[in-house]
Amino acid sequence: MEREDKLIIAGIATLITIILSFVLLFNDVMNYFIVGASLAGVLFIYLIILAFSKTDDISVYNKELRKILKTYDSIIVYTKDEIILTDQNVIFLKKFKDLLKSQEEFNKPILYYEEPQSSVFTVQDGNELLVYIMKINENVDSRNENRFIAYVNNSKKQKETDVKVLDDLDKTTIIQLKNNKTVKVSPVRKNK
Repeated sequence: MEREDKLIIAGIATLITIILSFVLLFNDVMNYFIVGASLAGVLFIYLIILAFSKTDDISVYNKELRKILKTYDSIIVYTKDEIILTDQNVIFLKKFKDLLKSQEEFNKPILYYEEPQSSVFTVQDGNELLVYIMKINENVDSRNENRFIAYVNNSKKQKETDVKVLDDLDKTTIIQLKNNKTVKVSPVRKNK
């Protein structure tokens, strides 16, 4: 339950018990009034503590991370090695639940790699690499996220170059000389 939901429920419960306590007081039912007033006091103190308790990004992150690691311990594999990117199609996911669905579909373990202020969860199936990165907040600079983004950008550039080379190969002309020698004239140059 979210903090705001708890505040609303505690506020409504406190208000109801205060009203009920006054109804009991005006009907001269003192024993129940004392119980109702005590309950209203306890709920009011809980409401005050809940309203002024500090929830920072680090504690929320740690709580969520502990929940994920405890709940899905049987399918999560802890790794200290970074994932080596060779020929993967990297797909970034926004929710951990999406990664869980993929894990169930592929029947592969979730690899977990911890960084100082973020956690990287991945599922790999063949050349598909599904990535979920949980960070303390959006301002955190995740080293693996930057590495994955750079890899994706380089892969796109390489694919564009490969397509251009293939297009240029179609423009290759073969010329046969009088002495039965052939010469290829192509706009494609070999990289040295």
